[in-house]
Amino acid sequence: MKLSPCALIAAIAVLVSLTSLARAQDVVDISLSRFGTYEQVTPGGPTPIPDTDEAPFAVISVMGMSPEFLSDPDNLIFVRAVTLQPPAPGALIGMDFSESFGGFLYYEPFASAALLESEFRSGNYLYTFGSLILGDQKFTIRVGTRELPTAPWITNFEATRQVDPTRPFTLNWTPESPEQGGAQLEVTDVETGELVYDSNPIFGAHTSAEIPANVLVAGKVYRAEVSATRVEFADPGSVPTRTAISSSLTRIELRTTGGGGAPLSIASIESNPDGSLKLIVNCTPNQPLQVQRSASLAPDWQTVDSRTPAESPAIIPLPAPPGGVSYYQAVQ
Repeated sequence: MKLSPCALIAAIAVLVSLTSLARAQDVVDISLSRFGTYEQVTPGGPTPIPDTDEAPFAVISVMGMSPEFLSDPDNLIFVRAVTLQPPAPGALIGMDFSESFGGFLYYEPFASAALLESEFRSGNYLYTFGSLILGDQKFTIRVGTRELPTAPWITNFEATRQVDPTRPFTLNWTPESPEQGGAQLEVTDVETGELVYDSNPIFGAHTSAEIPANVLVAGKVYRAEVSATRVEFADPGSVPTRTAISSSLTRIELRTTGGGGAPLSIASIESNPDGSLKLIVNCTPNQPLQVQRSASLAPDWQTVDSRTPAESPAIIPLPAPPGGVSYYQAVQ
């Protein structure tokens, strides 16, 4: 049977329409994540991690492709370009194919939160999947707030140095996690790298998370990571699904009691005739120990001695304090 020109044109139109519908499913998910990583090593609060192998701030975006698209490498031949356009005046960004991420990837590290927030500010982010066959497919994600969430500040810092693993332990922080988002706590064994506890996402505004009893082992060091995440945009019902989040994470060490140590405490303070002091400190051996002094109970502690004792209790001599009242605390 020979089709008339009109019928042929109509058939081609239907074929292109059906092909477009099928190809539109090639892009199944788009995500944009802005994040910062901090560490807290004193009661004074978190600071960005040192910029060594891991940048303290970064943006990562992934355009996830369907299993059908990924199963045939020849599909990449027909991809003209995959781009991300940040809010003006941001420059157009190309996204590269990454097999391990299952789609097209863009990643950029930053040395500061200010640089990240300047380059990837609030506004509309336009994604384009360019096909030599079907033309361009465009998708938009909106980020409503320029600033990253405030990094969690662990408020019971001293308690993290003497965790009793036989009891539930609550990690407290400030400020509360974003209402449109939430928090998450993960704990890793520093020696083995094994994840020993994951709270999973805790949705909504929170300032604490609990590690159950007997999850941790006595006499060990763990790394806890508390993240505060704000959901900027979420459209899980669309095809592709689209999500944008902003997150700040704080790392802190947890040290458990037992295993040759003792709960951290200043057992006694003795004054010598010349005004110098001798402190007897119960501590965990072979772990860094600081003695801090303050002229008041306000959080204005200054380190006056730092060492790694080989045994507990540790005997720590200190020079005579300046005039007035002095308060001392041990930090490990």
